[in-house]
Amino acid sequence: MTLSDARRNQKNYVNCQVGASLTPNTVGCFAASGSVAIDGVSDASYTYDPITDDNINKRSIQGFSTAAQKKMAECENCPYNKMYEKFYDYYGQYDYANQIAL
Repeated sequence: MTLSDARRNQKNYVNCQVGASLTPNTVGCFAASGSVAIDGVSDASYTYDPITDDNINKRSIQGFSTAAQKKMAECENCPYNKMYEKFYDYYGQYDYANQIAL
């Protein structure tokens, strides 16, 4: 699996699930060591441990939910405002997904 393969197939890509997982799936992750070809530059060698902090889960339902008020309700010309407002009206909380998960 190359980086460009993963980018092209994001909607179908379900492997290399490591960050914050209690049961990590390293299938499809980059090899623990190798080289990366960079256009116009010589190959760069790398090593990393796919199970440790090198694969970090930077996004979470909690993060999306707690940031939603500012990003989807209180910004000027928010493209998602009308849709988000329906969820806010139903649940009555800006961070409704976070509250459900807690």
